[in-house]
Amino acid sequence: MKLEKPETKKQRLIRLAFVLLGILIIVGLLYALSKDFQQDIDNLVKYNDGLQKQFWAQIRQHQTAPVTLLIVFALVATLAAVPGFPISVACILIGVIYGRYWGFAINLVGIVCGNLVTYTILRKVGISKAAQHHDGRVVRNIMKMKYPVVGLTIGYAVPIVPTIFVNFAASKLHQPLRDVIIAMAIGSVPTALLYAMGGDFLNRGDYKIALITVLAVGVLFLLVWQLWKREETHTEKEV
Repeated sequence: MKLEKPETKKQRLIRLAFVLLGILIIVGLLYALSKDFQQDIDNLVKYNDGLQKQFWAQIRQHQTAPVTLLIVFALVATLAAVPGFPISVACILIGVIYGRYWGFAINLVGIVCGNLVTYTILRKVGISKAAQHHDGRVVRNIMKMKYPVVGLTIGYAVPIVPTIFVNFAASKLHQPLRDVIIAMAIGSVPTALLYAMGGDFLNRGDYKIALITVLAVGVLFLLVWQLWKREETHTEKEV
Protein backbone atom coordinates (compact mmCIF):
# COMPACT_ATOMS: atom_id res chain seq x y z
CA MET A 1 0.00 0.00 0.00
CA LYS A 2 1.36 3.38 -0.99
CA LEU A 3 1.11 5.75 1.92
CA GLU A 4 1.90 9.08 0.32
CA LYS A 5 2.25 10.83 -3.02
CA PRO A 6 5.75 11.92 -4.03
CA GLU A 7 6.71 14.82 -1.81
CA THR A 8 7.43 18.20 -3.33
CA LYS A 9 10.15 20.70 -2.49
CA LYS A 10 7.47 23.00 -1.11
CA GLN A 11 6.30 20.30 1.33
CA ARG A 12 9.87 19.72 2.53
CA LEU A 13 10.38 23.44 3.06
CA ILE A 14 7.09 23.76 4.94
CA ARG A 15 8.01 20.87 7.25
CA LEU A 16 11.45 22.38 7.87
CA ALA A 17 9.86 25.75 8.58
CA PHE A 18 7.50 24.21 11.14
CA VAL A 19 10.36 22.38 12.87
CA LEU A 20 12.47 25.55 13.03
CA LEU A 21 9.46 27.51 14.26
CA GLY A 22 8.89 24.90 16.96
CA ILE A 23 12.52 25.13 18.07
CA LEU A 24 12.32 28.93 18.22
CA ILE A 25 9.11 28.72 20.25
CA ILE A 26 10.73 26.26 22.68
CA VAL A 27 13.77 28.52 23.12
CA GLY A 28 11.51 31.55 23.62
CA LEU A 29 9.31 29.79 26.18
CA LEU A 30 12.34 28.51 28.10
CA TYR A 31 13.75 32.04 28.14
CA ALA A 32 10.42 33.42 29.41
CA LEU A 33 10.32 30.80 32.17
CA SER A 34 13.93 31.49 33.12
CA LYS A 35 13.14 35.19 33.53
CA ASP A 36 10.04 34.40 35.60
CA PHE A 37 11.98 32.02 37.86
CA GLN A 38 15.28 33.93 37.88
CA GLN A 39 15.37 34.28 41.67
CA ASP A 40 14.52 30.60 42.10
CA ILE A 41 17.30 29.60 39.70
CA ASP A 42 19.78 31.73 41.64
CA ASN A 43 18.73 30.00 44.85
CA LEU A 44 19.07 26.61 43.18
CA VAL A 45 22.65 27.40 42.13
CA LYS A 46 23.63 28.21 45.73
CA TYR A 47 21.28 25.55 47.12
CA ASN A 48 21.69 24.39 50.73
CA ASP A 49 19.47 23.14 53.54
CA GLY A 50 18.80 26.64 54.80
CA LEU A 51 17.36 27.73 51.46
CA GLN A 52 15.19 24.63 50.91
CA LYS A 53 11.93 26.05 52.32
CA GLN A 54 12.52 29.43 50.68
CA PHE A 55 13.22 27.75 47.34
CA TRP A 56 9.97 25.76 47.25
CA ALA A 57 7.96 28.68 48.63
CA GLN A 58 9.14 30.84 45.74
CA ILE A 59 8.45 28.08 43.22
CA ARG A 60 4.87 27.68 44.49
CA GLN A 61 4.41 31.45 44.46
CA HIS A 62 5.10 31.53 40.72
CA GLN A 63 3.75 28.18 39.53
CA THR A 64 0.03 29.02 39.63
CA ALA A 65 0.33 32.46 38.02
CA PRO A 66 -1.81 32.49 34.84
CA VAL A 67 1.07 33.63 32.63
CA THR A 68 3.37 30.93 34.03
CA LEU A 69 0.73 28.23 33.53
CA LEU A 70 0.17 29.38 29.96
CA ILE A 71 3.90 29.26 29.22
CA VAL A 72 4.22 25.79 30.78
CA PHE A 73 1.23 24.46 28.79
CA ALA A 74 2.64 25.95 25.60
CA LEU A 75 6.09 24.49 26.31
CA VAL A 76 4.76 20.95 26.83
CA ALA A 77 2.58 21.23 23.71
CA THR A 78 5.50 22.46 21.59
CA LEU A 79 7.84 19.76 22.90
CA ALA A 80 5.18 17.16 22.09
CA ALA A 81 4.68 18.60 18.61
CA VAL A 82 8.33 18.78 17.53
CA PRO A 83 9.79 15.29 16.88
CA GLY A 84 12.92 14.32 18.78
CA PHE A 85 12.61 16.57 21.82
CA PRO A 86 12.77 15.04 25.33
CA ILE A 87 9.15 15.52 26.36
CA SER A 88 9.64 13.03 29.22
CA VAL A 89 12.20 15.25 30.98
CA ALA A 90 9.88 18.27 30.88
CA CYS A 91 6.85 16.27 32.06
CA ILE A 92 8.76 14.71 34.97
CA LEU A 93 10.01 18.16 35.98
CA ILE A 94 6.42 19.40 35.90
CA GLY A 95 5.50 16.53 38.22
CA VAL A 96 8.28 17.64 40.58
CA ILE A 97 7.05 21.24 40.65
CA TYR A 98 3.26 20.88 40.39
CA GLY A 99 2.69 17.50 42.04
CA ARG A 100 0.87 14.47 40.69
CA TYR A 101 -2.59 16.01 40.13
CA TRP A 102 -1.78 19.36 38.56
CA GLY A 103 1.23 17.79 36.86
CA PHE A 104 -0.95 15.10 35.31
CA ALA A 105 -3.46 17.68 34.03
CA ILE A 106 -0.74 19.90 32.55
CA ASN A 107 1.05 16.96 30.94
CA LEU A 108 -2.13 15.47 29.49
CA VAL A 109 -3.48 18.71 27.99
CA GLY A 110 -0.04 19.70 26.71
CA ILE A 111 0.67 16.33 25.07
CA VAL A 112 -2.77 16.17 23.46
CA CYS A 113 -2.48 19.74 22.13
CA GLY A 114 0.99 19.01 20.76
CA ASN A 115 -0.19 15.86 19.00
CA LEU A 116 -3.17 17.75 17.62
CA VAL A 117 -0.87 20.38 16.14
CA THR A 118 1.32 17.69 14.53
CA TYR A 119 -1.75 15.84 13.25
CA THR A 120 -3.07 19.05 11.65
CA ILE A 121 0.26 19.83 9.99
CA LEU A 122 0.66 16.27 8.67
CA ARG A 123 -2.80 16.42 7.12
CA LYS A 124 -1.60 19.40 5.09
CA VAL A 125 1.99 18.51 4.14
CA GLY A 126 2.37 14.80 4.94
CA ILE A 127 5.52 13.12 6.22
CA SER A 128 8.92 12.82 4.57
CA LYS A 129 9.83 9.74 2.56
CA ALA A 130 12.80 9.10 4.82
CA ALA A 131 10.52 8.97 7.87
CA GLN A 132 8.08 6.67 6.08
CA HIS A 133 10.81 4.20 5.18
CA HIS A 134 12.28 4.41 8.70
CA ASP A 135 9.21 3.00 10.41
CA GLY A 136 6.32 3.00 7.96
CA ARG A 137 5.12 -0.33 9.33
CA VAL A 138 3.66 1.48 12.36
CA VAL A 139 1.42 3.46 10.03
CA ARG A 140 0.50 0.42 7.95
CA ASN A 141 -0.31 -1.71 11.00
CA ILE A 142 -2.64 0.91 12.43
CA MET A 143 -4.39 1.49 9.11
CA LYS A 144 -4.95 -2.26 8.59
CA MET A 145 -6.63 -2.78 11.95
CA LYS A 146 -10.29 -3.69 12.14
CA TYR A 147 -10.81 -0.80 14.56
CA PRO A 148 -8.18 1.81 13.59
CA VAL A 149 -9.15 4.20 16.39
CA VAL A 150 -8.22 1.49 18.90
CA GLY A 151 -4.88 1.19 17.13
CA LEU A 152 -4.38 4.94 17.42
CA THR A 153 -5.18 4.84 21.13
CA ILE A 154 -2.67 2.05 21.71
CA GLY A 155 -0.09 3.87 19.59
CA TYR A 156 -0.38 7.01 21.70
CA ALA A 157 -0.20 4.92 24.89
CA VAL A 158 3.06 3.11 24.09
CA PRO A 159 6.10 5.40 24.55
CA ILE A 160 8.35 3.27 22.33
CA VAL A 161 6.14 4.06 19.33
CA PRO A 162 7.13 7.48 17.88
CA THR A 163 4.00 9.62 18.03
CA ILE A 164 4.80 11.28 14.71
CA PHE A 165 3.96 7.99 12.96
CA VAL A 166 0.78 7.60 14.99
CA ASN A 167 -0.21 11.16 14.10
CA PHE A 168 0.54 10.46 10.44
CA ALA A 169 -1.63 7.33 10.54
CA ALA A 170 -4.41 9.40 12.13
CA SER A 171 -4.10 11.98 9.35
CA LYS A 172 -4.47 9.27 6.70
CA LEU A 173 -7.44 7.46 8.26
CA HIS A 174 -9.90 10.32 7.71
CA GLN A 175 -11.60 9.58 11.02
CA PRO A 176 -13.83 12.25 12.62
CA LEU A 177 -11.74 14.80 14.51
CA ARG A 178 -13.66 13.96 17.69
CA ASP A 179 -12.56 10.30 17.48
CA VAL A 180 -8.95 11.30 16.89
CA ILE A 181 -8.94 13.65 19.90
CA ILE A 182 -10.51 10.94 22.07
CA ALA A 183 -7.82 8.47 20.95
CA MET A 184 -5.12 11.05 21.73
CA ALA A 185 -6.57 11.81 25.16
CA ILE A 186 -7.13 8.20 26.28
CA GLY A 187 -3.80 7.05 24.86
CA SER A 188 -1.87 9.88 26.52
CA VAL A 189 -3.29 9.24 30.01
CA PRO A 190 -0.77 6.53 31.07
CA THR A 191 2.25 8.51 29.91
CA ALA A 192 1.08 11.81 31.42
CA LEU A 193 0.27 10.05 34.70
CA LEU A 194 3.59 8.17 34.82
CA TYR A 195 5.65 11.32 34.31
CA ALA A 196 3.64 13.37 36.82
CA MET A 197 3.68 10.69 39.54
CA GLY A 198 7.34 9.93 38.92
CA GLY A 199 8.24 13.59 39.33
CA ASP A 200 6.06 13.94 42.44
CA PHE A 201 7.63 10.90 44.10
CA LEU A 202 11.11 12.14 43.26
CA ASN A 203 10.26 15.47 44.88
CA ARG A 204 9.07 13.67 48.01
CA GLY A 205 12.19 11.51 48.06
CA ASP A 206 10.07 8.35 47.90
CA TYR A 207 12.27 6.53 45.41
CA LYS A 208 10.97 3.06 46.28
CA ILE A 209 7.36 3.93 45.42
CA ALA A 210 8.57 5.81 42.35
CA LEU A 211 10.36 2.67 41.15
CA ILE A 212 7.30 0.50 41.84
CA THR A 213 5.13 2.96 39.91
CA VAL A 214 7.48 2.93 36.93
CA LEU A 215 7.57 -0.88 36.92
CA ALA A 216 3.77 -1.14 37.21
CA VAL A 217 3.19 1.27 34.35
CA GLY A 218 5.92 -0.51 32.37
CA VAL A 219 4.01 -3.78 32.75
CA LEU A 220 0.86 -1.97 31.62
CA PHE A 221 2.64 -0.66 28.53
CA LEU A 222 3.91 -4.18 27.79
CA LEU A 223 0.39 -5.58 28.01
CA VAL A 224 -0.92 -2.84 25.73
CA TRP A 225 1.88 -3.54 23.26
CA GLN A 226 1.05 -7.25 23.25
CA LEU A 227 -2.60 -6.37 22.62
CA TRP A 228 -1.53 -4.30 19.64
CA LYS A 229 0.64 -7.11 18.26
CA ARG A 230 -2.22 -9.56 18.72
CA GLU A 231 -4.60 -7.25 16.85
CA GLU A 232 -2.00 -6.81 14.12
CA THR A 233 -1.61 -10.60 13.69
CA HIS A 234 -5.39 -11.05 13.63
CA THR A 235 -5.70 -8.38 10.94
CA GLU A 236 -2.99 -9.96 8.78
CA LYS A 237 -4.76 -13.34 8.95
CA GLU A 238 -8.02 -11.77 7.81
CA VAL A 239 -6.25 -10.13 4.89
